[in-house]
Amino acid sequence: MFHQMRFSLFALLLLLCLWACKNAPKGGTRPLVVTTTAMIRDGLEPLIKDYAEIQVLMGPGSDPHSYRPVPGDLSALENAQAVVFNGFYLEGNMTSMLESPHLQAFSVRLSDALAPQAAIPADGYHYDPHFWFDPILWMQCMFQAVDQLAPLLRIPQDTLHLRKERLKKFCLGLDQEVMCRIETIPVRRRVLLTVHDAFAYFGRRYGLEVKSLQGVSTTAEFGVFEVQDMVDYVVKQSIPAVFTETGQSRRSMEAVVRGCAAQGHQLIQGATLYADAPGPEGSLADTWSSMLQKNALHLAESLASNP
Repeated sequence: MFHQMRFSLFALLLLLCLWACKNAPKGGTRPLVVTTTAMIRDGLEPLIKDYAEIQVLMGPGSDPHSYRPVPGDLSALENAQAVVFNGFYLEGNMTSMLESPHLQAFSVRLSDALAPQAAIPADGYHYDPHFWFDPILWMQCMFQAVDQLAPLLRIPQDTLHLRKERLKKFCLGLDQEVMCRIETIPVRRRVLLTVHDAFAYFGRRYGLEVKSLQGVSTTAEFGVFEVQDMVDYVVKQSIPAVFTETGQSRRSMEAVVRGCAAQGHQLIQGATLYADAPGPEGSLADTWSSMLQKNALHLAESLASNP
């Protein structure tokens, strides 16, 4: 009888071990959370670190609009317990894959967190996907994302509450810092002219008028009409500087500079802005927050200082 009970207990423990092995997270002891962009990783990491491994698909300088997945990305998606992506078609070629019902990982689409009045229309069919340029809006998206992830990652509620408070304090401080930097620019010069229309949320948050040669996607094209329209606007408003973004050739704005010169207006190209991805490590813009800080600094230097 004793031996029978001991055997039954052993069998039960063996079954429990087999069940635990079968249900253990793939690729390690902590669940794998895959994010498409570094901006998402930087927003989520303070909330889920120690409870998940985080892997980002698109590295520094990547253009999410035209990014094509590589075999390593497919492997990461297969091994992930959760995938967090931007939405509003930012991920372009990957959108159908990320929204596929065949994706086995738990998925979070950040754009679902935006209230209709918070999303900025890009055209008659789509919304602008660059909402990480509003740190308060981005913070709210991170909160909703982590609320969905917390049960999967088994984050205790008291820990989650504390981390949310810390992230809130950080985002409010970042928002105030950027606001103070932009306020050094005279009101009539708070105009941001770029190649790629990535800064509408930034402009709305910090009181800048935003105009661009392209639409919200870097795959959009522009021509003589768009260049001439910008030249006329720059000359009429006496704007001192225009900007290009990382991944965009500075030649894109040279036609605007030449057109302004032909009308007697001196226009400079300001320092390169960070739009769809952070810079490489050591660039002082290698995280989501430092992207915003660096952009605000470049704008203030070019728009506030030049005659």
